[in-house]
Order: sequence, then C-alpha cells, then structure tokens
Amino acid sequence: MDRYSDIPVRSISKWEKYTITVRPLPEEADAEQDPAFDIASLAVTTNIPDLSSEHYHYLHGMPKREAHER
Repeated sequence: MDRYSDIPVRSISKWEKYTITVRPLPEEADAEQDPAFDIASLAVTTNIPDLSSEHYHYLHGMPKREAHER
C-alpha cells in the first residue's frame, strides 16, 4: 500500500477550474525507497544504435526519419 491510497480520486473535467496545492510530505522522504533513486539499475542492453534518436519508431511504430543531423 502506498502513501496515496487513501486519497479519493474523481474524474477531472476540462471545463472546471482547479487549484493545485503543493505541500511537503508529512514524513521524511526516504530516497532509497524512491524508484528513481537507482534508475541506472533498470538499464538494459538493446544493441539498437539509434534508439535515442528513433525512439518514436521503436515505441510507436512511426516511420524512421529520413536524415539525421550529425
């Protein structure tokens, strides 16, 4: 169970106005519990040399770009 499970969720209408309030967490945040703390451990070898420049192609099936700026 995460710390947000007790917060009610409702649909948001694009026609309503909202106020967003930012406040500190009630308890001291533990960086080691944050999934982004050790993000490098999630890296995998893909052997795709143009993955960063052609990520839309690999993720969404869009055509590759014709020319790359070098």
